[in-house]
Amino acid sequence: MRTVILTLSITLLTLISFAQSEVSLFDKGGNAVAYISTNDEWTIYLWEGKPVAYIINDGKTLHVYGFNGKHIGWYLSGIIRDHEGNVVGFKKDAVSNIYEQHEGYKGYKEYKPYKYHREYAPYQPYFSAKFSDINLNGFLYQGVGDGSSQVNKQIYDAPDPIMETDLELLANVNLTKQALFDQRTKNIQEVINQIGYYLKGVLKYDTTEYTEQYITLKSNVNKISTTPVDYSDINQYNQINVPLKNHLSMVKERLIVLQRHDIIQQKIIEAYLRIDKLKEIDSGLATQQETKLANYVTTKLNDEVALLNDFNYSQLVPYFDNTLKDLDELIKIATRRKQQKPATISTIKRQQ
Repeated sequence: MRTVILTLSITLLTLISFAQSEVSLFDKGGNAVAYISTNDEWTIYLWEGKPVAYIINDGKTLHVYGFNGKHIGWYLSGIIRDHEGNVVGFKKDAVSNIYEQHEGYKGYKEYKPYKYHREYAPYQPYFSAKFSDINLNGFLYQGVGDGSSQVNKQIYDAPDPIMETDLELLANVNLTKQALFDQRTKNIQEVINQIGYYLKGVLKYDTTEYTEQYITLKSNVNKISTTPVDYSDINQYNQINVPLKNHLSMVKERLIVLQRHDIIQQKIIEAYLRIDKLKEIDSGLATQQETKLANYVTTKLNDEVALLNDFNYSQLVPYFDNTLKDLDELIKIATRRKQQKPATISTIKRQQ
């Protein structure tokens, strides 16, 4: 570890940093390794776009938590500190005698993983003016997964070539596991996003159905957030993924049924309005059409299966469209008949 002269600043500087949308974080070599996205729940992203941690304010200080629920450090006066109180990273101009290197292009932001239940923060240590043995990249990676498979990110500085070789060997072992973890975490997030998308559609048609499905989704997400899961383990992954996939299928089917029900319902209403108009002209003919329509609805729409089945639904829509056309034609015919009907004797006497 090497000692540096820290630029001490009042807490106001930390607050000002959050007025920016993104605050770059540098390691002890002056390299831009990560950044804080202050308009995105104070999420800390690595420079390539991977979300690894986030900052929360408990009213007294700013804590750095990993998405796995682990408390990994503090952020104060623009400086990231570890549990020993040593400096791990810093924002621009928060530390003197270190030249900040040119900031390259940032990678696209990846989906944020779930936030697991946060563990209690340890007692805040005395803050020193020394840099930690752990580098910023590895420090932040403690907030991903179980925090134990991140040696591939070279958590500790290793000037010893033998130690570096060991780290590389371990990295090869853990690389596949970490890739699986990342991909499956992304898959889970996409499924939840799709459920949310279809739920918005359900809300347009049935608030009760929406509320029930939303409660189910919220319960599943809370369970995920409070239960540590190793997504690189296929069995643990399926315990989360399969129920979510089933919920997605159910919500999607419900939305299809509600949408099709609304379309058919509108056509039935239009048909009955035409039948009411026909009653004013020819009540007998209107009664026949009303009975015919009622029998068809009872027979073909006795359950939701007819609406969910694509073939059945493809027959329903043309039937009601043709029914509306037939009723319009019957109204025209009945109107002409009424106009052409010969006058009765009583009507002739009144005219005389």
